[in-house]
Amino acid sequence: MAQTSEKKSSGLGSIFNYLDYRDYLKDYYEERKKKFPLFSYQMFGMKLNISASHLFSVLEKKRHIPVRCAPAAKKILGLSGRAFQYFDLLLAALRTKKLREHDELMSKAFQLRDIHRRSLEKDELTYLHQWWNVVIRSFLQINQGKIDPKGIANNIRPKVSEDQVKASIELLKKIGLVVNIGHGRVKLSDAHLTI
Repeated sequence: MAQTSEKKSSGLGSIFNYLDYRDYLKDYYEERKKKFPLFSYQMFGMKLNISASHLFSVLEKKRHIPVRCAPAAKKILGLSGRAFQYFDLLLAALRTKKLREHDELMSKAFQLRDIHRRSLEKDELTYLHQWWNVVIRSFLQINQGKIDPKGIANNIRPKVSEDQVKASIELLKKIGLVVNIGHGRVKLSDAHLTI
């Protein structure tokens, strides 16, 4: 129960803003210390199952947390999903002594960072009612936005009609997922969508 309140009380920013998991742990410690003055290295170390002196060395970037402590750290920090994986990749990258492996792990970590996504509003969800709307939007993107209903219809499987393609393009324009740029072309208003 105490861990739930720790997650809610944490004023930390996104872990994706960090390149070293130890900075994130240190910011977590300092945030907790501000809110709960009795919070100590010893208390934090106990939660991670390491000594207070080892924890201090970690926060000073002189040592790393043992791999066995990573699950406890992620739980304390309230990490899940991509943030959970990002923490693991930072830990592995910083622990390795091989430069190539470090670079590969950091590259994987960067791929997990947040990308801008547009959230679909209630009226825009009509876009998802027919599967071909999604396909046609993607087709427009890879076809440099060229509006060619016949050509698009001929390239989609399972088959859709030219009228369905026209209706789909009109829907995409109406709800603002594509915008006219002239000369029979459109462009996507946002590259990534979410609901």
